[in-house]
Amino acid sequence: MTINQFSNIVYGIAIVPSFGLLLSLSFVNIAFSIAVPLIPIDTGSPDLDQNIPKFFSCIHHAVHSNQEVSDISAYFKHEPTKNEVIDCFDNTINS
Repeated sequence: MTINQFSNIVYGIAIVPSFGLLLSLSFVNIAFSIAVPLIPIDTGSPDLDQNIPKFFSCIHHAVHSNQEVSDISAYFKHEPTKNEVIDCFDNTINS
């Protein structure tokens, strides 16, 4: 084993636990997002105010139904397709 290989191993052994220690001490956690309280929806249209949560629920169910589809891109197992968004919009907001 050469000196360069040995020093790379030592660096790796030092860096990985150090980063783990920083995460556990919350020095790095301040960069992660924190949940914020939702504000009430007030668009001026009571119908729209009631349909916006239904729209997002429809999107959630459409994406959730993609979990069992075998020949779909991995991206769409977590994000809606354009057609799903259009269908949900037509069924909730545009109805």
